[in-house]
Amino acid sequence: QKDIHAIATSKRWLAAGGEDRIVWLVSLIKDQPPIRLVELPHVVQSLAISPDGERLAIGSSNSIELYELNNEGGQRIREVANSNHNVPLVAREVYCVAFSSDSRWLAATSWEKSVGLW
Repeated sequence: QKDIHAIATSKRWLAAGGEDRIVWLVSLIKDQPPIRLVELPHVVQSLAISPDGERLAIGSSNSIELYELNNEGGQRIREVANSNHNVPLVAREVYCVAFSSDSRWLAATSWEKSVGLW
């Protein structure tokens, strides 16, 4: 078992991830085994579930990804940012991802001492 770096909760889910690069979802309303949502190429640094409970943002040491949550777990919507691209986006060593209270905006902070807003 490797270190957990991030957790996030909603009324329905608990999400956890860390050194093993895997994001797990645990249902808080059903008695079922944890769901292995995704294994990323880099360490999971930060997780956030939107206030409406519909989306999960994952900040890793190399990217920011967005997932839509559903009854079976979730599916990837898109990669929001990636430090491998020559685009000035916050994605290198993402420290924190967070949704706005209306679930419309995603913010992230990173090693570059900058804030990204999508």
